[in-house]
Amino acid sequence: MIILGERGTGKEQMAQMLYSQGKYRANPLCIIDCPLLQDKGWSYLMESDSSPLLKDGNAFHFKQIDALTPERYLQLFSLLRDINFHRRNQLLFTVSTSSAETMPDWVSQIAGWFSCSIITLPLLREHRDDIPHLATLYISSLNARNAREIASVDADALQMLKDYGWPANYDQFKRVLRDMVLETEGISVKAELVSRLLEKESML
Repeated sequence: MIILGERGTGKEQMAQMLYSQGKYRANPLCIIDCPLLQDKGWSYLMESDSSPLLKDGNAFHFKQIDALTPERYLQLFSLLRDINFHRRNQLLFTVSTSSAETMPDWVSQIAGWFSCSIITLPLLREHRDDIPHLATLYISSLNARNAREIASVDADALQMLKDYGWPANYDQFKRVLRDMVLETEGISVKAELVSRLLEKESML
């Protein structure tokens, strides 16, 4: 399975869910974080007698495979293809994308090599009308977790949340709502607070 999405869309959570429902859920999940794979880790993965790639019957999550160099990409995945690694293990690939990008050719190549399905995760800004409902649900959760009693969000504050671009999607949305709940005085979130928090997010 290939999981595509911008940052903050929950790619890792989707991979965990697919693993938990997959054929090998009773066996280990091996996570290979490609951006962190330096020379030592690469040698261990490709050459060591204890490499996880020598084991069968497990799930493998290759995180952000777009971070691999073209040479390492071909070396790793052509090897796995040639030994039919995907026939004996569950393979999950996550790929970071931007909304302006078309699907890279190598993603289609991976899909063909390993008979992958492709999931593209939705962007928060494409579901602006759902933001008030999402905010209500998450604020209720935060109230219980932080012993708060936030009962409502002012209409102007909700409109600001709907109008914001959310470049980091749901992760950013949850961070802003957490700060809203912690910094609100009283039981209603005011527009002034939301404006200040979103301005801070824009600077970050």
